Formats: sequence, C-alpha cells, structure tokens
Amino acid sequence: MILIFTEKITPRLEYIFKLIFKDISGVDIEFSQNIEEFKISDLPKINYSAKYFDNEINISPANILFESEIKEQEIEVAQWQDLPVFYTSNQKSEFPYDPFAVSFYLVSRYEEYLPNQKLDKHRRFKAEESLAYKNGFFKKPLVNILAEKIRKVLLGKYPEIKFPPKKYEFIPTFDIDIAFAHLEKGLLRQIAGYGKLTLKFKYSQIVERTKTLMGLIDDPFDNFNFQRSVLEEYNLHSIYFVNLGNYSVYDNNVSFRRKKFRELIKNISGYSEIGIHPSYYSNKNPEKINIEKSRLENILNKKITKSRQHFLILKFPETYRNLIKAGITDDYSMGYASQAGFRAGICSPFYFYDLKNEKQTNLKIHPFVFMDSMFVDYLKLNPTQTIDCVKSLIKEVKSVNGILMSIWHNYLMSNKKDYLKMFEEIVKLTK
Repeated sequence: MILIFTEKITPRLEYIFKLIFKDISGVDIEFSQNIEEFKISDLPKINYSAKYFDNEINISPANILFESEIKEQEIEVAQWQDLPVFYTSNQKSEFPYDPFAVSFYLVSRYEEYLPNQKLDKHRRFKAEESLAYKNGFFKKPLVNILAEKIRKVLLGKYPEIKFPPKKYEFIPTFDIDIAFAHLEKGLLRQIAGYGKLTLKFKYSQIVERTKTLMGLIDDPFDNFNFQRSVLEEYNLHSIYFVNLGNYSVYDNNVSFRRKKFRELIKNISGYSEIGIHPSYYSNKNPEKINIEKSRLENILNKKITKSRQHFLILKFPETYRNLIKAGITDDYSMGYASQAGFRAGICSPFYFYDLKNEKQTNLKIHPFVFMDSMFVDYLKLNPTQTIDCVKSLIKEVKSVNGILMSIWHNYLMSNKKDYLKMFEEIVKLTK
C-alpha cells in the first residue's frame, strides 16, 4: 500500500493514480487529505501537492487533474533524463514535471476532444497532428516509462515495497474484412467482379477467379491454416475480429449467411478468441453494432464482448459510449492507421475515461502498436524495411514489460510469399 497526500481528490486524479500504481505497477494506493495523518504514517508515501515536506517524495501537481472542463492546454515539451516531459512543476520536487498529468493527458486522449482538429477523409484524428508525433516521442510508451521511473524512486526510499513482477507479451490480432477473394460472393457480385476485371484488362485474375470457383486452386485470401500453424508453433494467444456488416462501399465481406464463411468463423473460434469488427457505417448508425454482434453470437452460440472498429474510426467519446451500450467490455481500436507507435502513450490495457462525463467507465482499452496495412498503404515499406521498423517497437515494449499488440489481414498475405515470410519473421522477433 502506498499513501498519497493530496489537497483535493478528483475523478481525474483517482483514475490516473490507480492506472499508474494498481494497473501498471500492481500495488494498491490510499489517498489522504490530512497532513498530520500523512506525516505520521509508516506506509510508503508520496506528497502530491503544492506543499513541500522534508524527507518525503514530493511531486508538485499541474492543474489538469483538478480541472473539470476541456480546454486548450499550455504545453511545452522539454527533455529530462532523455525523456520528453511537459507540465513543468516545482524544481524542488522529485520530478521537475508532473508525470501523472502527462500520463492523464495521453491516455485520456485529451487532445482528441479539442475543437478545430485536422481529420483525414474518414473523419479520423490524424497521427501526424498528435502531440506525441509532433514532438518525436510517438514511438515510446511514455506512460509505462514514467510508471517505471516512479517505481524506482519509491524503491530508492522504500526498498521494502514488493512490486509484483510483470511479463512482456506479444498478442497478434487479425481483422477479417474480406474472408475470401472469390468464393461465397453470390451471383451478382461474381458477375460484377468479372466485369471489373475485364474492364481493367486483368486477365490473369480472371483465370485465377475461374480456377478458384472451379475448385482447382485455393482462394488467395484463404491463408487461415498458415496463420494457425504459426500461432500454434509459437504458442501464441490471438484474437480475430470479424466484419459482419451489410455490403457497402467500405464493407466488402462475404455475407454472414454463407455456409463456408460461418464454418470458417466456427473453426477459428476453436483456437482463438473472436470479436466483432463493427462495420464502417456503424459509427453513424450505432444500432448496427447490436445487429452485427447478434449475428456473430448466433454463429458461435456465445456472448461477444470484444470489438475493434473497422477502419479504426474513433470519435471521442461517442464511439466508446456506443460500444458500452452494445455490451462491449473490451475494445482493441486504440492506434492509428497511418503510423506505428503508441496513440495513447501506453502499451498496457487501461479503462476508458469519459472526459465529457468526467468518470472512468468499465470499457477496457487494449492499444495496438502496429498494423500490417500501415506499412504497405501509408508508409510504403517493403517487408525488410517493415521488419527493421518493428524491431525498435519490440525493444520499447520489452523494456517496460508491456503488451505488444499487432494487427494483421488475411487479404494482405494473399499470393505474397514475402508477406507470409515477414509475418513469421516478426513473430520470431517478438519472442
């Protein structure tokens, strides 16, 4: 138990202290607003106030944890012990900045609530507009690093504290946006598909489609057995997210009624967890989440509580509120489509804090670090360059014993032996 002295207890303060100490470091905390009680206590202690106590660990607080409105923050990023820091505090403090304020700003996604944002064509907050990206610390799990700094300071003064050991983990996850390239599409989609290929003079793909439909070759998107073999060889826990939305411009999966698709989903559920991948337009029509979730629950005959947004579309706080209403308890959308790194500055699960309601929710957020399509579609990297990029991210997560979450797509692995090899090489690197 660690005793925290503060002159005021707020929902923001309780949330971030519990995240840093209980969720990341694995120790309990207690708050006190009584100076005498704090001074005479034999517990390990931190003074988080504007007051200064001799012979105590003092951290001078920034204002953000005591505010209840959302407003532009005056932030200047500086360097301290090779770390990017902001919310500078009393230089007599143990830290010349407020690590709790820094952490809250990042994990609450405070900047994504602010007006006048520059969004991409899918109305998504752009990685390149984030404070972390602009100031060069996007590829560091800063919140975990700060938690480790605090842990070391506490152990320096209170070596009797027992912090439970943490274990690094790699979790590959998969989005099934399009299960099959040619199979199970229905007559109208098959005719349209042949028409498009003909107009674009893609005769080799016409031959491929015909051979697939005749059963002469496997569907090029059907590399699920390969994925399973790698997962089992390296004894990896995985999660698959399935898009079961109605066909649209951005939702191109096989119909949930198709027998082969349903059998695929059931087969995957035998060796992996399954979650829903809410369709693109579920963001405008949240009732679609319940409809699509029910489809998956009927196929698997069990309750579904995990999700990841299609196209990683997140709008704060609406998206997460909609998921909570739909019975989702764990979401895996926290990351960017265009850049590999730490959107919330963290590589540990954390609970969504609703800034507009000023309260912690029961929705647990599982941030991911990189996605295969970002290297292909946005960064334009080949497999060798991708592996080099991932190496540094693996090193960062391992250094804080965090969770390295990744996203993969079966369609990107289709007919591309170098991408299949890249997947396995990256898996090897994560061990």
